[in-house]
Amino acid sequence: MLKRKEAASQPEAFTQGSFAPVAVDTVVADPARVTTLLLCSGRITWDLMVERTKRQGEDPTTAIVRIEQLYPLPVEELRAELSRFPNLRSVRWVQDEPANMGPAPHFRLNLFGQLDQEVSLISRAKSSSPSVGQHSRHVEEQKSLMDQAFA
Repeated sequence: MLKRKEAASQPEAFTQGSFAPVAVDTVVADPARVTTLLLCSGRITWDLMVERTKRQGEDPTTAIVRIEQLYPLPVEELRAELSRFPNLRSVRWVQDEPANMGPAPHFRLNLFGQLDQEVSLISRAKSSSPSVGQHSRHVEEQKSLMDQAFA
């Protein structure tokens, strides 16, 4: 992520900010327009943000919320964020890792049930390996993830 300009922090974030377990979406101007919320963590956040701009422009109907604290679970912070969107129809957890890896198994057991909202999983298929090992297949799967996230 060091090479991604989208992931760069402003100096104020270090000098005036503080750690937030949930990074809220600051791009969404009107929370009432949001119908889909994408939850994610880590590098895929930036892929989702770039893709959202391509598909929805500067006035998106999809919000992207990054979970920075995987444990202890930020249940109250997520509930507060969900409550910001009165017309929310779909909440999706999006991760780059296979379904049986990454935060998804832990969150499905311990977090999603506490949110009073059904959360669907968007990830690569279950696998014994964290990577497909072939660039063209990785690109194909990445495109599929983006299509599912913004469907």
